[in-house]
Amino acid sequence: RFFMASNKYMGKGLQGTQPGDVVCSIPGCQYPLVLRSVPDRSTTGKNYFRVVGPCYVYGMMNGEVAKDVAAGKKTMQRIVL
Repeated sequence: RFFMASNKYMGKGLQGTQPGDVVCSIPGCQYPLVLRSVPDRSTTGKNYFRVVGPCYVYGMMNGEVAKDVAAGKKTMQRIVL
């Protein structure tokens, strides 16, 4: 399924990809992942996500995200899967 992210990156994800899903580059993963937010059933206030699946995103496949983090153009966030 073709998609365009809010930051204008174009990509292709699994058929189950939906508007509102999040594309993440996770250190150690071979491909970017599509994640979907799930409700927090506790009172921790954390954001929980489930993995929808891998995706292809032009501009995120060859270490570009890590370079942007190192240059201060992007930041890392802690998430719970």
